[in-house]
Amino acid sequence: MPKLNRLTKLMLVTAFLFVIGVVAVLVQDRLQCNLLPNSILPGLSNGVLILASLLALTTCIAGFTIMIKGLIRNRREGSTSGMVAVAVGGLIITAIGTLGGGERRLDADALATQHLRTLAAAEAAHFSNHFSYAGIDTLIQANLIDAGLNDARLGYHFAITVGPHDFTATAKAVNPKQSCWDYYTTSDGVIRYSSDANRAPNGAAGAVQ
Repeated sequence: MPKLNRLTKLMLVTAFLFVIGVVAVLVQDRLQCNLLPNSILPGLSNGVLILASLLALTTCIAGFTIMIKGLIRNRREGSTSGMVAVAVGGLIITAIGTLGGGERRLDADALATQHLRTLAAAEAAHFSNHFSYAGIDTLIQANLIDAGLNDARLGYHFAITVGPHDFTATAKAVNPKQSCWDYYTTSDGVIRYSSDANRAPNGAAGAVQ
């Protein structure tokens, strides 16, 4: 059996770590909406991917060096293995960049609940001045909230339903695959999970978040 050189070993270790990192990210993406706050999975997947990135960068540098040396010495075998190493390292770095940290869905949910608190505070301010609640457009015109709050790029669509004595502000995901749950709040300012059982944790529809 032929003996592996250092560059080949480096590429194999990098590829192995990359595969482990991808598996961790996929598992995290599948489970993250139900992960405990102190779960080690996000840190584990990120750590493995960072290590794989560093090794991939090392592979690129080593491959580039070998490729240059092969070209200078007119050694086709060396330049070819160097190009392969650069290509492998570059592909892995690119793939890791597209994977990201796997925490985007949780970040979107945190932003949604934060904006619902902003809406509840704006409604309280409007009620104290006008003794009535208002829709989003009215709150924007009164400079109580920012006009960009309902930007779909934030991942959620926010709406307010005004009643005679109360209001309901909702945050519904633009793309459920990019977030975990939907939320709502009323004049009490308490953030609750959606009353839709499909958009709330198991058994927590309408429960306090």
